Amino acid sequence: MKHEETHSNNGFTLDEATITRQLTLAKYIADTKGTDFVGFYAAIVPEVACPKLERVGSSGDGGKWTCNPFALPDNCVVYSLGVGMDISFEVQIDEIDIEGE
Repeated sequence: MKHEETHSNNGFTLDEATITRQLTLAKYIADTKGTDFVGFYAAIVPEVACPKLERVGSSGDGGKWTCNPFALPDNCVVYSLGVGMDISFEVQIDEIDIEGE
């Protein structure tokens, strides 16, 4: 396995591939003046590594991928922005929190 150089900034560690991808995406956004949303969403990829990735909520727009939602600390506050008509994420994350109490 090739060892990639990493950079740390404010406690976050980024590898060279991530930095290159972010710079390329920033140039793409500048070149298209932020008008090509389809291309933008096709270009972005998750940059979070999680050993226990779980879906909370429905499989449609209401659900969200979360990192180990069952490990939320007691009295944890979860913010959910941009809720439409599907509140399955909010309902299920509340149920997970109740189970943990």
